[in-house]
Amino acid sequence: MGLSAELGLSLGIGQFSKQRADLPTELGSYSNNEKIIPSLSLNYNTERVRSFVQGEFLAQDDLPNNEFTTRFYDDGRVIDSQVPENREQTHYILRAGSDFALDDATTFSISGIYDFETHTDRAQVPFILRATGERERYWFWREKEDTGFANVSLDFERLFSTPGHELNVNLQYTRGWEDEAYFLNEVSRVREGTDMTHLKAVENTLPLSVDFTRPLSSGRLELGGRLQRRWLPITYTVERGVQSVIYDGLGDFSDWDEDIIALYGNLVRVKDSYTLEAGVRVEQTDVSYTIPEENIYYEGSDAYDYFEVFPNVRFSLRLSDSNRLIAAYNRRIDRPGEPELRIFPKYDDPELLKVGNPFLRPQLTNVFEVGFSRSWGGGSLSTAVYHRDISDSFLRILAIDDSNPSYDIVNRIFENAGNSAQTGIEIILEQQIAAPWSVSGSINWFTNDIEALDTILLFPTPRPFTLAASNEDTWDFTVNNRVQLPRAGELQLSYIYYAARNVPQGRERARSSLDLATTWPIMSQRAEVLFTVTDIFNDFAVEREVDGQGFTALYQNFLETQVATVGLRVRF
Repeated sequence: MGLSAELGLSLGIGQFSKQRADLPTELGSYSNNEKIIPSLSLNYNTERVRSFVQGEFLAQDDLPNNEFTTRFYDDGRVIDSQVPENREQTHYILRAGSDFALDDATTFSISGIYDFETHTDRAQVPFILRATGERERYWFWREKEDTGFANVSLDFERLFSTPGHELNVNLQYTRGWEDEAYFLNEVSRVREGTDMTHLKAVENTLPLSVDFTRPLSSGRLELGGRLQRRWLPITYTVERGVQSVIYDGLGDFSDWDEDIIALYGNLVRVKDSYTLEAGVRVEQTDVSYTIPEENIYYEGSDAYDYFEVFPNVRFSLRLSDSNRLIAAYNRRIDRPGEPELRIFPKYDDPELLKVGNPFLRPQLTNVFEVGFSRSWGGGSLSTAVYHRDISDSFLRILAIDDSNPSYDIVNRIFENAGNSAQTGIEIILEQQIAAPWSVSGSINWFTNDIEALDTILLFPTPRPFTLAASNEDTWDFTVNNRVQLPRAGELQLSYIYYAARNVPQGRERARSSLDLATTWPIMSQRAEVLFTVTDIFNDFAVEREVDGQGFTALYQNFLETQVATVGLRVRF
């Protein structure tokens, strides 16, 4: 009851080592990036009302992307480039909410969040012909971007006389926005010029969900439904300089709309010898993407609808107090978001040009699993054999764009890249080694089977595109050590390793991360000191070998994953 508070302050530094030397420019890539994060949390509780307010502020230098690309063309040319996204950022987050107990069985809640960040990015991008070592093109830019989202959530909960018998209703509105202006400059053998693009995108989401739970003699029944509307208007303006590289004929707006009606039912049955959970969700979705008539790259606007059924079944058979067999199946959907659909290219790298695809379709995944679990004093073991079927997966693919003969342009364009499957075995182990030390970890070994694909790319010119089939075994490994320190302190040391693997259009190299976190209570448990280091050896970069048509490429993104922070939290 009453008022309580927590005050925090964290200081950090990121990217204090570099995996690769910058290509020659005056600016290069940011390192030793300073960060400051103050925070405040207030809680006020009475017999019938619980309220909270939380605020956090971040000011930092950052390196969210640091993309090196080497392109090897079939005619023998090799081009090296680097796009360091040097960021100066401020970020504000405010959360607040209250729960009102109208009576012993009825609660009404209102909560919200306002999240706003503004940043300025700067980059100097050289394109170097390896045969001569000369910088054939120099692209430098400044981006001013404001992004954020606001959310308001209303919740109603009604508890009935039987424990577990309840009704929940939730209504939300979320508004996300992006205001992005690029000021682009070029010095090359083709021209010396400037361009500017300005994009404003707003994503609105309005879901209403109703969930009902009724206990049964040996389990429960869950029923519910969801209505959701999502709409994303975008405006796009351009100021073209002399011999502008900005594509003509894009139009100055787009609009995407999605309406979803979903119903679900789920039955849980619990017996001494087994537990069964079985249910189904049905979903009707209507989608439309409005493209301006002046757009010359797509034949017209796109509209489609689909009705899908998503079953889920999980059966657990109790062999003994310590052993269980598990079998499960579920089907899920992943929908493309606004960045994947966006028809307007992004010019941070004009020769590896990022662009979306308004004709993307959702990705569907079927997951089958059979497993066994065993527990004992101080530990447990779980193992599962699984198979995942993925259809119409969407991702960026790289394809030569020869519509402008003055430049060597490769489009990084989103596409439904066909079907794939993963079949593997996962083992999860937890064990208390000694009184202060426990270890948990997992190993996941699987075959990644990617089918061949023949399709037509539409932007900026229609052209056939082929992805070769591939099949390869690969694995992931994680381990987490937790050690209890004197005076209620705790240390965690975690390691994650992703082995090299085949991906559509190439191969992803292995990567790993070693992370450390410690907490130490002080001031009679009223405060604690925190220290964290992520990616201690700076080895979690994304590196991909691309097998394109007419070229191959090595893409390396040495983004900022290495960050050390020290913080203090005090409770009042």
